[in-house]
Amino acid sequence: MPDTLILDADVTPEAFRQWRDARRGTRPAENLTNPYWTWLIRSGESAWAANEHFGEPSSFGGHPAWSAERFGQSTTLLPDGRTLLVAGEHEDYYDADFFIYNDLFIHHPDGRLEILGYPAEIFPPTDFHSATLVDGKLVLIGNLGYPEQRAVGKTQILVLDPANWEVRWQESTGGGPGWIHGHKATAEGGFIVVRGGEVWTAAGAGLVENFDDWRLHPNTWNWERLTRRRVTVLEFLREDGEPNRLFEMGTWLFNQRHKVSDVDDIMKDLDPAIKEEMAGVAPQDRDAFERRFQPDEVEHRPLPKSEEHCEQHIEVNGVRVRYADEMNSVRLTIEGELPTAIVDLLRDDLRTKLERIEGANYEVRTLLP
Repeated sequence: MPDTLILDADVTPEAFRQWRDARRGTRPAENLTNPYWTWLIRSGESAWAANEHFGEPSSFGGHPAWSAERFGQSTTLLPDGRTLLVAGEHEDYYDADFFIYNDLFIHHPDGRLEILGYPAEIFPPTDFHSATLVDGKLVLIGNLGYPEQRAVGKTQILVLDPANWEVRWQESTGGGPGWIHGHKATAEGGFIVVRGGEVWTAAGAGLVENFDDWRLHPNTWNWERLTRRRVTVLEFLREDGEPNRLFEMGTWLFNQRHKVSDVDDIMKDLDPAIKEEMAGVAPQDRDAFERRFQPDEVEHRPLPKSEEHCEQHIEVNGVRVRYADEMNSVRLTIEGELPTAIVDLLRDDLRTKLERIEGANYEVRTLLP
């Protein structure tokens, strides 16, 4: 609980109020080291708990609180023994303290900690990037960033010099993977090889997996495409623009299978909307729901359950086919080449079942190739 926080002596109410808010630097490599942020980093405590402890107003309707708890923050051990943590985001857009950072945490071997900030035009808010040491400099590739930052077809590259903490933009040639994030980058023979991750394709289609491998030449900043894998990605959405109810239907089916029939009694003190969510929604066609990822007219072999709980995989003619329930859509990914007739059967089978399940028309968009 907030009142049990063990604070450093210099984390006074005045220091907290001065440094509570998330912020950008006003000049390159501005030293923003202060008692409150240092304590948050070292203690692992949350900014929310500190805000409650000091009795300050919630961030809802106000300004995000500065947080050391980050997703998509890179960690690099430098040759001189310093450990460098770069940027990252706190929570997601729906959280009052959501913020994408553009700062550095520098842990020195003697125990000192520095926090450096930058103006956004020099070091943009960056998360889910990779950090690769090349010739003593850190090459930061990729970024999810805020929606307004994303540029279809462009790959963000920043070069960070640990000698003076200069950050500079680096343009590249050769196309590259595009606006990528969540990937892996490795130094191989003087080059940087990028694999995996997701790429921002457009505001409508959003994120699509990166299926190919790319090599960046740091001496010329030219991208070389190493693979050109044959992949088809189809997205299924309701024509009326409404989100699908597949998650709620899965909840309903779970309750039926496990005989959780009296949700109202179990959750009697909860809000009615939460009760409804816990009860789920019955599909209009239960058989179609249970078999939506089992094509009726295509010979296939089920594959072991995916680590992703919302995915199911099958094999068709030696090709892996993945079905995935997304937030508001369903994606069908074919990781290889299948005859057009079979692709059409897979597409039509899923669309027909989704329409029977929800009693709504579905449209199909081709995201790849």
